[in-house]
Amino acid sequence: MTLQQLTYFEAIARTQNLSRAAEELFIAQPSLSISMRKLEEELTVPLFSRKGHRTVLTEEGELFLEHVSRIRRELSEAQEHMKRIGTMKKHTVSVGCTTPVLCDLLPKTMQAFRSAPGRERTRFIVSSGNTPELIRKLKAGVFDCLICSQYPDPDILQ
Repeated sequence: MTLQQLTYFEAIARTQNLSRAAEELFIAQPSLSISMRKLEEELTVPLFSRKGHRTVLTEEGELFLEHVSRIRRELSEAQEHMKRIGTMKKHTVSVGCTTPVLCDLLPKTMQAFRSAPGRERTRFIVSSGNTPELIRKLKAGVFDCLICSQYPDPDILQ
């Protein structure tokens, strides 16, 4: 079973017409029929019955529609959730620093940064540690930047 088949199934259930559903989905009606026949074979139940030009859901089809609606709603919610996370991540800066910087300088600097127009949504994730530990984490992709003491490492731009 594919997401495409679920989309097709939902369109047929809504329109109650294979030709209209195929037109709405921008596919050929025979392709739609074949896809639904394969879905019915996979599920081992008939999902539709034909009544003249109408294609109506069987009792099993009605039950399946409830599942499909829930699946598509969950998928939509998952997509929106991930978009929000992506947007939030775009406004997040991960900073590693030594403890003395964390106590005084950094809070004032972050506050000044966020007070500028367009930056109020920026979030800072701050972690402290000793310089060698912070550099290891920077190389591992944990931090976007470091504020620490000078350390002899050829891979780090000072």
